[in-house]
Amino acid sequence: MRTSEIIQIFNDFKADLNVKDKCGRSPFIGLLVYENAEQLKILVNSGADCNLQDIYGSSPLHYVAWYNSVPIAHVLLQSGANVNLQDQMGRNPCDLAKALGNLDVALVLINDCMTKSLDADHCICRSRKMKEIIYDNNFIVENIISPPEDPNEMTYNILQSSGIGNPSDAEATSVVKTVFDFVSRICDKIGTIDSRFKSSVVSSGSSREESKVGDPNEFDFVCCLDIFSSVCTLEEQDSFNKLGLVQVFLKDRETIKEFHHFVNDDFSLNAVYVSNRFFELFRQVIEQETMIWSDLQIFYNNELVDVGDNPTLNIVLIWTGSFYKNLKISLDIVPALRKEEWWPQCCKFTAIPFNVDNAIRDGCFILLQSAAPSTSFGHLALMRCSLAPLEHYVIKSLPRVLRDSYALAKSMRSECVCPPIMFDVNDHENNRGAESVISSYMLKNSLLHAAYSPEFSDHMAEAVGDLLIDRQNELIRLWTLNIYHTLEKFTILQNLPTYFLSDQNVFTFADVYTLDVSTEELGKKWDEKTKRRLIFITIIEKPSSRKTMNFSECIKLYWN
Repeated sequence: MRTSEIIQIFNDFKADLNVKDKCGRSPFIGLLVYENAEQLKILVNSGADCNLQDIYGSSPLHYVAWYNSVPIAHVLLQSGANVNLQDQMGRNPCDLAKALGNLDVALVLINDCMTKSLDADHCICRSRKMKEIIYDNNFIVENIISPPEDPNEMTYNILQSSGIGNPSDAEATSVVKTVFDFVSRICDKIGTIDSRFKSSVVSSGSSREESKVGDPNEFDFVCCLDIFSSVCTLEEQDSFNKLGLVQVFLKDRETIKEFHHFVNDDFSLNAVYVSNRFFELFRQVIEQETMIWSDLQIFYNNELVDVGDNPTLNIVLIWTGSFYKNLKISLDIVPALRKEEWWPQCCKFTAIPFNVDNAIRDGCFILLQSAAPSTSFGHLALMRCSLAPLEHYVIKSLPRVLRDSYALAKSMRSECVCPPIMFDVNDHENNRGAESVISSYMLKNSLLHAAYSPEFSDHMAEAVGDLLIDRQNELIRLWTLNIYHTLEKFTILQNLPTYFLSDQNVFTFADVYTLDVSTEELGKKWDEKTKRRLIFITIIEKPSSRKTMNFSECIKLYWN
């Protein structure tokens, strides 16, 4: 049913247009997301209150500040919306728009509210995306982007920019806790329905490492299947061990009858059977047991899909709070096995110069992902070892300046900083930005290779103790450059070794073991990605390089 028809039904039955949901949102606030001026005018004329505040004190204009909608801001102002209403944090709509970096609507609101200036440096903000560039043979980086007068100030601005840099506000922390509670409750219920699928939920990815940039809108969770982990054994062979692949078998092939329909003829665990059943249970709970998470500050909008050949279930939730409004949150749910203290024999623990026993104790993740049939291992039921627990531990143990450098490296890929490029006019892909060819995992491994290279590892401790606070942004910028220089070096070689599994190439591993395509097709794909990655690296390095000292000089200045 169309929105206009729903509005007509409201009018015909004289419905209460100011009724609220659990977050205090009225139908009028809910309609703002569609940015339909005529429909909003109809609601106002029918009695909708354009100053009604939700449970956080946010008015419709606060929501417009989030959506950065100039036309709707004008409609609300003309309808009598109060531009000076404050939310529970003491922010009026203009204050919120500035904090978000939504300058278009802020400039409209500032003319009507008591605040009369944009006092922040908003040269880099979420509402100012770079113009797309069309690639040709005369492509010259210097003609595309000009270095800022003060690249160190640029470093600070990027890290502090809402939606681009670190999400450091208290509400972001609440989002993290809420989505973890949501997944944990679902998994607890799954365990009561089918005890074989009892699981322990572990957060993964950037939220686990505390290296998230941008809005808190993407989360990864690993659901460790405790019972399956206890009844299975892992077997390695030299032919595939070095690539982080492992075979999984039932321990007791005679007595554990209830697991037999999850295994192949040779009693090896069938990843597809297990993950499909887990996803089936997850769907059942999320669609039929809504009361177990109804008290949480989130909404489920019926978006739930399997992600191709990966053992991943993707869910989209909606968050509404004081700062983030109608924020779409994507959750990737990955079922896995986990054996205490078990790691692939080829894992390089000695690559880290400090004690990692705490990380080793818990063991790695065994993802329910099989090799593609086209690979030389296609006839075997192999699963992939994820070293994420070790990587998370090491990243969180790095000095703050290096973690900030990693965050900045990820932020530099944003279209607010680095322009998207159309390499082929016949290419209709939506994602033409740097993130399409430079993944966070590439940057993470480049950081580890750089931080623990012989040249710099001996000076790691001094990086914190001797650092002058007024030069911190410069050191963050220089380390970010070093991350990209390292990535550039490996890109030219077309081989970025996973830091703890040196025989695994970050650039190609996922394609080789999941895509069932020819070697020739993969080669063309990798060559094209290599070219594009090098171009983006050059663009990203350019604005950070001005007025920079040699990295060796930086070492002498701070660490000698």
